[in-house]
Amino acid sequence: MNILKKKAGAYVERVMIWKAMPHTQLYPVIKNSEFVILPSLMESLSNACIEAMYFKKVVIGTDGASFEQLITHGKNGLLCRIGDSQDLLDKMQMAVSMSEDQKRQMGKKARLRIDKLRPEYVVKQLVQLYEYVIENSKHK
Repeated sequence: MNILKKKAGAYVERVMIWKAMPHTQLYPVIKNSEFVILPSLMESLSNACIEAMYFKKVVIGTDGASFEQLITHGKNGLLCRIGDSQDLLDKMQMAVSMSEDQKRQMGKKARLRIDKLRPEYVVKQLVQLYEYVIENSKHK
């Protein structure tokens, strides 16, 4: 955190670092954000990404950290290269430069992607997979 603040220089007052907070406090922050940046090195189907996409936000995630399971670059979010601060800055500038309509359209596509994770879809797919495995195991 100290390194981040030091690197922020004249913009240090814009750096906000929060500890874990309840959803009742977190969701209004997400809802009122322009976009959400998740520059993780490694994730496992990120709840933070799911939540931001649910609220129709443009999400910038790192490619290869599992965000690509949810985000199709340029369609329902943006992906940057892991460990590449210039690429992250480029994607942030891309998000800032989007028109409100472009952000809205990307946010709608983000929400559509997250809606596919709803139990009525995922459970059906899981049952189909089980049925396929059971059926194919009988033939061996």
